[in-house]
Amino acid sequence: MDAIRLVSEGKIRLEPLMSKRFAFRDYQKAYEYIDENKEITMKVIVDLEA
Repeated sequence: MDAIRLVSEGKIRLEPLMSKRFAFRDYQKAYEYIDENKEITMKVIVDLEA
């Protein structure tokens, strides 16, 4: 639970870990991006609200 608290307090930033963000309608592009960039991809976000 310490990790959740530290993130909520802004002491740990998660944004640098996100490689790319895609709208839900582009989910197929997200998977293609992951396949094409396996060596450099940490986390890909598929945004359900975009």
